[in-house]
Amino acid sequence: MSFDPAALRRLSGPRRRATSPVKASFLLRVGAAAGVAAALTDVVLLLVARAAGWDTSVDGQSIRPLAVVLVCVGVAVLAALASYVAARVTKRPQIWVLLFGLGLWLASIQGVPPAVIALHTVAAAWVVGFLTRAVRGGTHLR
Repeated sequence: MSFDPAALRRLSGPRRRATSPVKASFLLRVGAAAGVAAALTDVVLLLVARAAGWDTSVDGQSIRPLAVVLVCVGVAVLAALASYVAARVTKRPQIWVLLFGLGLWLASIQGVPPAVIALHTVAAAWVVGFLTRAVRGGTHLR
């Protein structure tokens, strides 16, 4: 009985490339893209809410579209850095990114009008969704 190395390699199936760990630059790009997507969606939602006459003020001050854009992009970049730390420190970073994102979302919607809760929900879905997928997939999304 002889063992043919080539035949044994064919039996093992296609060779999988080892997954590379996620890089900070990749997560920053993903975070910035998620922040921009969240900001654009939130600005449209804010303008629609204002046109419909909904309450879009927090503590008596009206929300400005530029502030929405700056906050969305800034929070997304900070979340990307936190995701990088989670990817380096924990065994299953996608779970931690999702849990912390959910916790921050719950903390941010306390005592605000429903229209603002919708803004926070849209932004959280974009940012946490993108970063969870990016951390899970490594530097090459599948």
